[in-house]
Amino acid sequence: MFPGDTVCMVDFMLWPWFERLPVLNRVVPETAINHRNYPRLASWIEHMVSLPAVKETMFDADSHAHFLKTLRVDKNPNFDYGLSSRPKL
Repeated sequence: MFPGDTVCMVDFMLWPWFERLPVLNRVVPETAINHRNYPRLASWIEHMVSLPAVKETMFDADSHAHFLKTLRVDKNPNFDYGLSSRPKL
């Protein structure tokens, strides 16, 4: 998808940053990426979320928010949060 029609390594390298955007959107809602503001980027995000590899490895916004709290507020980052509930490969 970057820059062509098929998903490539660049897409997977960028994805983790975009996976965390919903946490930012909670704090600053006007930064939300949607089809009105950023139609191509919103379509890319929807496509990435539909991929099996992304579905199986992504964390939800609550998990990212919890980690950010342990990092910034508690000053004791919980790097293992959410891993116990993930299937073993």
